[in-house]
Amino acid sequence: MTETSTEYETAPDPFAVTIATAQVALDSATEQHQQVQRKEATIKARLKTLADERASIMKARERGDLDDATDEKHAQRLALLAADLERLGELLSPATEATRAAGQAVAVATERVKQAHAEHERHVAGLAAQALEGRLRELEGLFCRGLAELARLKREANGGRDALHGSGVFQPATAMTRFIVGGAIPNF
Repeated sequence: MTETSTEYETAPDPFAVTIATAQVALDSATEQHQQVQRKEATIKARLKTLADERASIMKARERGDLDDATDEKHAQRLALLAADLERLGELLSPATEATRAAGQAVAVATERVKQAHAEHERHVAGLAAQALEGRLRELEGLFCRGLAELARLKREANGGRDALHGSGVFQPATAMTRFIVGGAIPNF
């Protein structure tokens, strides 16, 4: 029987999938936000242009140095400007709301990406803690075997006369004593 690559496939890392999914959502929300911002900016720019044109016409009319034909053209243009400004004003409100909503979507997506990264970091820290605890258990066993060997050697050096108390065999560092006796975690 031959082995195929499918026999060796592993499940995708759920944290990587969560991070990637959150990042895709953030990218999509950011793109949407940029689109609606551009639309809103276009409407605002057009509103400003029309308002400036209206102000210019109004100033010329206030000066009163226009002939009847120009005044009539200005009146027609002012009517068109008023209609355009009103319609653009109606379009601006939904565009502004869409920009605000898209901004909120970006904030939510950004928070999800941060949460996904934080979850991954907690997971990695948990795995590292498990590995370190296993290593410390190995060192603890080695330490205990070393203490037993040290006690045997000191007894032999003493002529085997006295059974040694633990403190006569080995004096641990202060930090170790504090941890064993009081549970104080050393801070280095």
